[in-house]
Amino acid sequence: MCRQGKRISFVHIISKGLVRAYHTEENTRQYILEFYGAGETLGEEEAILGGFTYTNTAEALTPVQAFVIPIDRFRKLLRDDSSFCFLILQEVTHRMVNSTNRASYQSAYPSIYPLRRLQHLIKQQQLPITKQDMADYLGIDIRSLNRLLQAQTK
Repeated sequence: MCRQGKRISFVHIISKGLVRAYHTEENTRQYILEFYGAGETLGEEEAILGGFTYTNTAEALTPVQAFVIPIDRFRKLLRDDSSFCFLILQEVTHRMVNSTNRASYQSAYPSIYPLRRLQHLIKQQQLPITKQDMADYLGIDIRSLNRLLQAQTK
């Protein structure tokens, strides 16, 4: 849907499906930022800041339906429609709060607790997440994830 470093043309508002958003570092290591679903947006941060390229990659994990808004139209709606602007502000704020909470939780607790939390979310929402996705989301390598999974079964 969006590719890091590629020119931004649209803001996507997901109406159905699951999307994985990640950032690739210079050493090719990927960090999963979040999984997005219905009602969430992609590309709005770049559009708001006036960026010309996507800062992250977003890939569909399931079939996705999304509303696509050209950047110029999106920016005009932000300027001219206060209700639309408020909805986007809520979306961006919600994402910021979730990211901050996740970062603080992962810093404050041993890795096993964020893993359990992620496993609960995967089971609850029946998410099609691979082991590599889990490791990237937790910010650990696959070997560390395997050790955590093994310790969990003991």
